[in-house]
This record gives sequence, structure tokens and C-alpha cells, in this order.
Amino acid sequence: MTRKILWVLVSSLLVASLVLASCGEAAPGEQEEEEEEEAPPAKVYKWRIQSVWPAPAPAYFQSPSLEAFVDYCRRASNGRLDFQIFYPGMIVPAVESFEAVSKGVLEMTHLHAAYWMGKELVGGLVMGLPYTFSNYKEMSVYFYELGFIDIVREALAEHNIYYLGAYPSHHNTLLTTKPIRKVEDFKGLKLRALGLQAAVWDKAGASCVFLPGPDIYPSLEKGVIDGSMWAGPGGLWAMGFHEVTDYLLTPYPQMATSLDVLVNMDKWNELPDDLKAIMEGGAANILSRRQQHNHLY
Repeated sequence: MTRKILWVLVSSLLVASLVLASCGEAAPGEQEEEEEEEAPPAKVYKWRIQSVWPAPAPAYFQSPSLEAFVDYCRRASNGRLDFQIFYPGMIVPAVESFEAVSKGVLEMTHLHAAYWMGKELVGGLVMGLPYTFSNYKEMSVYFYELGFIDIVREALAEHNIYYLGAYPSHHNTLLTTKPIRKVEDFKGLKLRALGLQAAVWDKAGASCVFLPGPDIYPSLEKGVIDGSMWAGPGGLWAMGFHEVTDYLLTPYPQMATSLDVLVNMDKWNELPDDLKAIMEGGAANILSRRQQHNHLY
């Protein structure tokens, strides 16, 4: 009798354990469905960035810096930041780059303050002050340690633009077809010059105009202008300006200038914080790349 009772108890426990085990198992196909469910794909931001400098060429060391920025952002974001580079005129004329970013026609642009200082007065300071900075490193301190970049960002926010970064660069030089040995020699000269430097030379009696880079050589060759402000000797040589000018003004009037990356503010605000941080990292990358090239000028 005792054995019979024990057998019934053991059998009951065995049946109960089997029932509980079966209740814990997923229904046929249910586990497979759960495994098939995946997180939605991350959003990819396909942006266009137009440069005011032509496609890569010996005279334009800006292009490799921009390519480094785009490559860094793509790799660091695992493809979520997908930027395509365009060159002058491919979407809008170079001189319209600022307005195009402001209105959202372009998501980004890589340019020089000469192209937008007429829209915002702070651009004259972004370009650099004549006869002040000794080199581009001092200008970097001015932007990133003394806080000038915050002033620029506040000013450009009024134009629906986020100022991603400044990339202090080489000095600017003046080449002319006529000698300048004293201040009076500026009188009557027509010069391609920019920003506050142009204001100084206008005051000295010159007539300063703005021309995009590709227009400088033919304008010098044809005598439309008597001289041009451009980069250091390396950049001048790469542009071939020594072929159409005879004189180089020293000491250099401006030892540092800055290049910029501007972003449409609405597009910037759409980005999640991690991608904004990557773009800021890309800005540091392009700054480093740009400064590596300064010796070439």
C-alpha cells in the first residue's frame, strides 16, 4: 500500500513538471518571430557641401582638408553622415554660397569670409586683421581660447547659419605689376583685395575690388588689376602669379586669415547630439589638416 501511494505521488510530480515546462515554452514560430524583429535602421543624413575653391589642384590645398572632414564624418558616424562635395557653380555660384546655406538651398558650405563679410560685419574680423597676428597659431588662440568663435556664432545665428568652425591659415601676400616702396605708391593702383586690408589700402589711395580666385590670373595678365592679395609664396607660385607680376610686398600685410564651414541652422538642429559631436570632431580634423598644409604656402 505504501509503495502504491509513493508511486502515485512520484507520477503526479512528474506530470506537473512536464506541464509547467510546456507552459514556459514559446508557441511554434513565436521564438523565430521575436528573433526576426530588429531595430529600425538609423537615419542617414545626406547633405551637400559646396566649396568656393575648385576641385583638388596644386593651387588649392583647401580641397584635401575638406575631403578629410567628409571622410572623418562618414567613418565616425558609420555612414549616418553622408556628405557629398560640390565645387563652385555646380549648385550655386560661389558668391551666393552664404545665402544658399542661409535659405537651405545648401546644407553646408566651405568658404572664406570674403564671400560673406558684406552680409555680416563680423566677417571682416574673421578674415583677420592686417598687421596684427604673427602667425596662424595666434589666430587659433583668438578663436578657440579667447572666445571669438562664440561671437561669430551668435552673429551668424541671425542669418539661420551655424558657424561650425574657423580654420586659421597662412598669411596673405600682395603681388603687383608696379613697385610699392612707400605709402604714396598705392595711389591709383587697382588691387584685388579683401576685408579690412582692402580698407587700409583704399585709405592709402588704391582702388580695391573683389574677384574669385580663378579670375585673378587673367585679370592681372590683361591689366584689369595692378596687383592681387593672395596666399603665401607657395600658393602664389602654384597659381602662376609670378608669371604676370613683378613685385612682392614685404613685410607681409596679413600673417593669418581664416577659412570657414557654415551649416544651415535648421539642418543642424535636426541632428542628434552624437552626430553634432562627430561634426565638431570633423571640424577639429579639418583644422589639423589645414594647419599641416601651411608650410606649403
